[in-house]
Amino acid sequence: MNQIALVGRLTRDPELKFVGANGTALCQFSIAVNEKQGDKEVTKFFDCKCWKGTAEGVQQSLQKGAAVVVVGKLDQETWDDKQSGQKRSKVVVVATAVGSAIFKRAESEPAPRQAEAPKSSPVQKPAPDDDGVPF
Repeated sequence: MNQIALVGRLTRDPELKFVGANGTALCQFSIAVNEKQGDKEVTKFFDCKCWKGTAEGVQQSLQKGAAVVVVGKLDQETWDDKQSGQKRSKVVVVATAVGSAIFKRAESEPAPRQAEAPKSSPVQKPAPDDDGVPF
């Protein structure tokens, strides 16, 4: 089984582009997820992407700093490094649903500089043929 659910904050504004012969919408973004490890809090960063209606909803509804819930699967991307000629790879989250999350702020934390994420969720349910594959 290949499923993942993450709760975190966008580290940059989502980037929307259209790819392939049909101009399929692809949105790429990154999230930071905080995790307790003993008495420390560690931040981990995840590259994410989503397709079609989900991609357009994310780009329209969310911005850097927004609290989000990302549900999807893991995918491994591979490529040849042009400088060294070596094979490279990385694991990315292919999101099938992305929605706003609301975090309770500790009283000692300063107020966020940006407006909070919209309360309505931009979750887009995949169409029957929307399996995350761009063709």
